[in-house]
Amino acid sequence: MRVDLAVQALSTTVSKGMQFYGGDETTETQRFIKMFDKFFDCLNVRSPDEYRRKRKPDLKPYTCSSDERLTWLESDFLGYLKEWETSVKGREGFTNAQKTTMMLSRETLEGLHITVRSFCEITRYLLSIDEGRVPYLLSEHFTQDPIENYFGQQRSRGGRCQNPTVQACISSAQSLRVQGSLAMMPLRGNSRRKRRLIPDEVVDEQPLRKRPRKKN
Repeated sequence: MRVDLAVQALSTTVSKGMQFYGGDETTETQRFIKMFDKFFDCLNVRSPDEYRRKRKPDLKPYTCSSDERLTWLESDFLGYLKEWETSVKGREGFTNAQKTTMMLSRETLEGLHITVRSFCEITRYLLSIDEGRVPYLLSEHFTQDPIENYFGQQRSRGGRCQNPTVQACISSAQSLRVQGSLAMMPLRGNSRRKRRLIPDEVVDEQPLRKRPRKKN
C-alpha cells in the first residue's frame, strides 16, 4: 500500500486525462476519481497557504463551523457512496458474491462513514467553542497512527494468540507501560517521505562484533 501513489492516481489530472481520451465511457470513473480527490483534499489540509500555491480551494484551512466542505462530506460524498451501494444491490442477474466485487468492501464503507462523521463533528465543535480560541484548523493533524502503533505492539506481544483475554490485554498494557520509551517507533510508514530519525534518538547501524572462534 502506497498512499502517495494512490493520491496521484485519484487526482483531478487523471480524471481530466480520462475525459480527454476515454470520452463518455469513463464518465462514472471520472466521477469516482473527482469525489475521492476532493475527499483527500478536505481531510489533508496541512498549511494555511497551500491552497493559494496549488490553487485548490478545498485545501483552505477550516475557519468556520458552517464550512460548506463539511456539508459536502456528509451529504454529497456519503450520498454518493450510498447511491453506489444501492445501485449495485438493485442489479439483477448477479450473485451476492459478484455484487460484492462491484463496490467497496463493507469494512471500507464503514471506515469512510466513521471517518467523515467523526471529522465533521469534531471540526464543528472545535470551531464553535469560545469564538476566536481556534482561529483555524488543519485537518491533516488528525491522525490515528498512535492508536495503530499501540495495538500493533499489543498484537506483537500476543504472538500467535488470535483471541486474547481481557487479563492478557491488561498484562500486555502494563508491560508496554513499563517498557515506555524503550519501544522504538517505526521510522517509516506507508507514505513516501524522507528518512529521518526520531528526535533525541540515534540508531547505530554498525554490525555486531563477531564472536571469536576457539582454536582446537
